[in-house]
Amino acid sequence: MKRFVRGALALLGIAGLASAQDKKVETLFVQNTKEGVEMRAPATAGKDQMWTAELDKGRFYSNAAACVSHRVDNFAVEVHVDRLENPMREKWPDKITDIAKGRREGFVKPKDDGSAGNWKECKVVSEDPKAKIQNLSGRGCSHHITLVDQKDGKRDIIQYFVISSEVLYTVTITFDEEGYKKYFAKEGQLILGNIRRCKMDKKKN
Repeated sequence: MKRFVRGALALLGIAGLASAQDKKVETLFVQNTKEGVEMRAPATAGKDQMWTAELDKGRFYSNAAACVSHRVDNFAVEVHVDRLENPMREKWPDKITDIAKGRREGFVKPKDDGSAGNWKECKVVSEDPKAKIQNLSGRGCSHHITLVDQKDGKRDIIQYFVISSEVLYTVTITFDEEGYKKYFAKEGQLILGNIRRCKMDKKKN
């Protein structure tokens, strides 16, 4: 009997160790040195970390540079980076609000083959032509829009557009009604306030 108990305890110990090893450690800070941007997720009180930061993926744009999201609830903030290919010959529009307008038009634009796009309608909930993000200096604006898909499904997003020299940062917040009420005013603002530039890796010749 004692031998059986010892064996059972040993198996429980092995199982506990395997469980601990399998448990994913959530990352709270990421630096995308290829795109030159970093993000930080809020720390959750208690043993379960409910926020995580990821590189090279997003909840809205699959090719986002970085994203912070809640593990359970529908709330995420992601950053997409665009650069002028030839800053000596190209420039961004004089009015940054034209970029936001162009993005809205692009959402409902038919595909190249003439078929309907992913969204059939884009409704403007609100706009701020001078919106800023604390640690991303430059010209900025924002809009809150509701996108309606071909099956009348709705999706709300808030986007900030910031132009700094040859770089355009698009910050997209995705959420549902509950996620917005729970996180936008506090955790959402902490995430936005911790979006910063970082040093980029030098390109190899």
